[in-house]
Amino acid sequence: MPHYNNRRPAVRKDKGCRYFPATSIVVADFEFKRDRARHGAYVDANGSSACKSLRWPFKQIVCGSWLTLEFTPGAEQPRISHFESRCRPDYDEMAIAEHFFAELDNHPHAVLITWGGECSDVPVLRRIAHQHGLILPYQLQRSRPRRADRIDLCNEIEYSSRVHLSEYAAAQDIPAKPVPGKEVNRLVEQRDWAAVEEQCTADVLTTAIIAVRHFAAIEMIGQTGAACTEAILDRFCARPETGFIAKLRKWREALKD
Repeated sequence: MPHYNNRRPAVRKDKGCRYFPATSIVVADFEFKRDRARHGAYVDANGSSACKSLRWPFKQIVCGSWLTLEFTPGAEQPRISHFESRCRPDYDEMAIAEHFFAELDNHPHAVLITWGGECSDVPVLRRIAHQHGLILPYQLQRSRPRRADRIDLCNEIEYSSRVHLSEYAAAQDIPAKPVPGKEVNRLVEQRDWAAVEEQCTADVLTTAIIAVRHFAAIEMIGQTGAACTEAILDRFCARPETGFIAKLRKWREALKD
């Protein structure tokens, strides 16, 4: 079992968070439904000129989850100020985007953190804003991210390859994804929204743990990876009991040994 920063104090008060460009981060993930009808109409209209693969313009958000962490110099753990999900059937994609944009607007100096978000999540959110006349929050206004507004961890950690979130998590024994990623399309088609929501929040959990460990390792925050991991797990394990939550609680106890 890994142990973090054994040779250093739990909080590096001499450094605090002075290297971090913001005092907070918003970790987000989204799940999608493929709009096959519109894509099919596009292919029929454009014939051999059309892209036969269904790409991000034809993806519709069916669930979004986000977690906001605030890092205070001298504090042992980050403060989790917000953790929520918005999902079908109660919210359509515009409502999900509006709630997410509101959270980013409430934290204009926070860094938006995703895993692979530049390939799908971010452009889809921008498409929704264009389609429905929404104002994009600061973190989404630039096509190319800057470190002060958003970070795609998949590129941040290793730029040359597209490592899967579950792949990187498995290498560190971090529980991830209640069901395999390719199963999500089936859950969406079956309208199993509870399972879709848990998958989405689980991706946020895993991304957040990897993010805080990475930032601790490069001294962008004053808290340790272990302390941040504990805070995130405590908040997530407060959710209603499921098989995945039971697995997380077991892992949390193992980390304390």
